[in-house]
Amino acid sequence: MKLPYSSPKIDTQRNIVIDVTYLCNYTCNYCRWGSAKTPGRVHHPLEHVLANREDLEAIGAERVVLSGGEPLLHPNISEIVQHYSSLVEDVILITNGWLAEIEKIRSLISDGLTGIAFSIDSVDPSILSKTRDMTSIQITRTLSNFEDISNARNMGNMVVELGVNAVISSGNCSLTSIRNLLTWAENNHLDYVNFNMIFDDGFSGTHAPQLLLTPDHAENLIDIARNLETNPPLVHTNPANFWYTMGQMLNGSILDGASCGLKERQAILYRGQYHFCAWLDTPTLGKVGSTTSTTVEDARNRFEGAAKKCVTGPHCHCLQTTNHTWELVN
Repeated sequence: MKLPYSSPKIDTQRNIVIDVTYLCNYTCNYCRWGSAKTPGRVHHPLEHVLANREDLEAIGAERVVLSGGEPLLHPNISEIVQHYSSLVEDVILITNGWLAEIEKIRSLISDGLTGIAFSIDSVDPSILSKTRDMTSIQITRTLSNFEDISNARNMGNMVVELGVNAVISSGNCSLTSIRNLLTWAENNHLDYVNFNMIFDDGFSGTHAPQLLLTPDHAENLIDIARNLETNPPLVHTNPANFWYTMGQMLNGSILDGASCGLKERQAILYRGQYHFCAWLDTPTLGKVGSTTSTTVEDARNRFEGAAKKCVTGPHCHCLQTTNHTWELVN
């Protein structure tokens, strides 16, 4: 069966990521937004999440990714989707799946939604219980919603890009677990599986230190890399080099900030400004309502120097393309 996108747009479009809410209905063990004790767990007001046409054109955004928290909790999610669908080529929503019932998704597609990224780390209930604190009811409903959407698409009843965002932790850091997820994605004819390395932003190290990766996991990562080299999956995903890089990082290598790939293709919106990422305060691409081609060009010209000074780490994987190649120090 031919998939809708022979070359996944996740790796070809210029993206802007917008967190529309920091409320979440799941309690993933490594994520601060699932904890009621985390300050700032609110829906962002529309004036903070609705970028204007001029800003997006200056940045060159082609793809808006709505993130959170759980975006489907936002009471104005339909309005947000409608707004961005009139401004950019694609509007993607990242969801944990609980609220992603097929009729809700159909409604959002009619609003202009063009893609859904399923946020899930495994299809093994025992792993999901450890990493995401998911109950059997949550697991069943989440996977069922995902499969209903993919079945509707595969039957030609729905046109939408479908992918998976998965976090690599000690819970799923094995060849068997990764292969099982990739096989599930292949069987459901998804467009991509995008893996990210777990990182400690102060929450996971305190609340779920057992999920952090250690040098003891390096050999597992190398095993995964070698297997993907000799037996590449049918679904688009991170290449072997991604896994080798993670293994080298666990053994002491450091990402070289000068090889960051965000300069031309990525922006995020928060605190009223457009940033390259959440870890680089300056330069910024501009403020909401006053971003121009001049401010964008100036920021990109200064980005390389700023990136060289970045404190890099596992968090630097999260906004890269699946095929991004990092240079390593040490």
